[in-house]
Amino acid sequence: MTKKELKMKAAAVAVGFYLKQQEKESVQVSVNEWARMGLKMAMNGRELLQLKGRISRMK
Repeated sequence: MTKKELKMKAAAVAVGFYLKQQEKESVQVSVNEWARMGLKMAMNGRELLQLKGRISRMK
């Protein structure tokens, strides 16, 4: 597995664990919060990609 696949697998496991914990607490998480988290993850990935691009151009 590549590093990206490992990170995605770890994220999926973490989300599954989080959802199980939320079911035990019976607290409802709004869909908007998950959407915001997804957007943040996408933007963080984009920033990391851009940063790596800048580093490789400097070498």
